[in-house]
Amino acid sequence: MRALRGKLRLHVSACAAIAASSVVVACSDDPTAATPPVGTGAGGADSGAPAAVCPDQPPKLGSACSGDGLTCTFGPENACEVAPIACLGGTWSQQSPSYCGVCASTLPLGGSACGPVGLKCIYPGQPMEHLACDAYEDQAICSADGAWTLGTFTENVCDPCPDSLPTHGGPCLVGDPKCSYMVDTPCGLREADAMCDLDTGTWVVALPPCLCGAIADASVCAIASGCKWIDPGPCAPAGFVPSCHPVQCIDELCDPSTSCHAPCDASVAGCDCATAPLTCLPR
Repeated sequence: MRALRGKLRLHVSACAAIAASSVVVACSDDPTAATPPVGTGAGGADSGAPAAVCPDQPPKLGSACSGDGLTCTFGPENACEVAPIACLGGTWSQQSPSYCGVCASTLPLGGSACGPVGLKCIYPGQPMEHLACDAYEDQAICSADGAWTLGTFTENVCDPCPDSLPTHGGPCLVGDPKCSYMVDTPCGLREADAMCDLDTGTWVVALPPCLCGAIADASVCAIASGCKWIDPGPCAPAGFVPSCHPVQCIDELCDPSTSCHAPCDASVAGCDCATAPLTCLPR
């Protein structure tokens, strides 16, 4: 019996020594038991949720997604042609930049982001030295690289000369220095000139002297070529009214029943009729 107990103690000591090593084994009183293989245990791989990634193909808008805030871009780099798709609130939605297809209220900075390509925005031009008929404007065009390209363009906005003699004082915007017309007068065809005063935007019409009598306004008569306003005042003969007359009176320009006379009544004290201008008066 003593010998048997001694063998048992030796077997337990050997097993304890093995257990103290770095290799895990199952101890048994049976010295013939097989040693099991080394294991990794359950859950050897990372057991956490996988990181959200963009799909290979554009997802259907409104379909479910995970990874809130994930933004994916498909197609061209221009964000306004194919806007980014974002996972928001568990569903896919398209997020177009706020500037897409919108002209800013003021001229944008050159090179800043824009879209879509080809978008043109027009802004009033800054004061520049141009001809009066040149209208100028600033343009911002969205280039192929998705950035604004700026430029200033001019356009001649003046009208051509009208087909017929315009009305003095009427509105105009004509770049030609003078528009000439042939008009029928009591003394035959004569040339009449019309000039557009671009400062005031109105016509200045110079009529041939034969038409002076048709002008009823003293201010118009004063600027009509070859015409003058005659107002003799207290020296006026009976029946004469202030009116527009040619600067130089020639009998051939007067009606057959009239001839060149001074519109002055010599019987009125203080009237020097010798210096009075001549005009067409009844014979």
